[in-house]
Amino acid sequence: MRWKPTTLALAGLLAGGLAARADDYDRFYAAKLKIDPAHSVIGFAVPFMGLSKTEGRFDEVAGTLMFDEADPTRSSVSVVIKAASLDTNSEMRDKDLQSDAFFDVAKYPLITFRSRRIERRENGFTAVGTLTLHGVSKEVTIPLVRIGAGLKDPWGNSRAGFEGSFKLNRAEFGIGGMGRFTDLAGDLAIGKEVDVRLAIQAVHWNVARWTWPEKSVAKLMEATLAEKGLDAALAQYRQLKKEQPEAYEFGIGQLNLLGHRLLQQRKIAEALAVFQANAEAYPESADVRDDLADVYAASGQRDKAIEESRKSLAIEPNGTEALELLRRLETQ
Repeated sequence: MRWKPTTLALAGLLAGGLAARADDYDRFYAAKLKIDPAHSVIGFAVPFMGLSKTEGRFDEVAGTLMFDEADPTRSSVSVVIKAASLDTNSEMRDKDLQSDAFFDVAKYPLITFRSRRIERRENGFTAVGTLTLHGVSKEVTIPLVRIGAGLKDPWGNSRAGFEGSFKLNRAEFGIGGMGRFTDLAGDLAIGKEVDVRLAIQAVHWNVARWTWPEKSVAKLMEATLAEKGLDAALAQYRQLKKEQPEAYEFGIGQLNLLGHRLLQQRKIAEALAVFQANAEAYPESADVRDDLADVYAASGQRDKAIEESRKSLAIEPNGTEALELLRRLETQ
């Protein structure tokens, strides 16, 4: 049976404690930052022939940082990289690196990192965690320096920047290159030690500044909600979707954005109702489950937040938002 919120139901939710609690909102929702791939670099450099280093980067990166401003050692991070997105400024070389001679991206499409702990050091921090590359998992230690503490950009987005570098031995991850060039230059041909460089921006978006897509149904709903209330806005959504499906944009992002705008205003019950309506339309979406987990976490409903995070991971096992929120929910 569909869950249809009414004014009475909304009042019941609020009376039952479904309201933003400052400590939970800050610890679980405001602290969740996403890696901004447009302003982040995960690069590498490999010695070639003992003469120079070939540089490259990965262009498709996703990640979530649960950041504790007061005590960064209580933070954690999960990152997922699409191995096929490597770019060394040479199409021929990229195809070679994607092949089974090197990264074998068809068999091992993802590179993942999940921190186990964050430690202080003299000039910053180290992230100690598990790197899985080419099907091999090993613990790595990544020195990091924080850039721009407490920064908000001109659009009100909260940002945190980190830079770091470390070395890894590609042979330890089974990336051998099939002995190529060994007759010519031995181990100097393609160096075993790889320099990895990180320049990461993580952001908590100020969705109040986001603009609505053309013909957005959620833009109408936002105005209706402000004027006539939640019930009217949801009724409008269902009516327009049934009677005018081609006249408005009903994609998954519409209610997602509206819900997060409400959540940012700490209108928890309204945000929950909007996200639940989105779940009716897209029940197999990990993003929708993440949205519901955010609402419950922000209001202190930890059991429900954990349940939704687990549902998200059942759909997308490498979903970094669910991985990180679930880890914090289960440990704090």
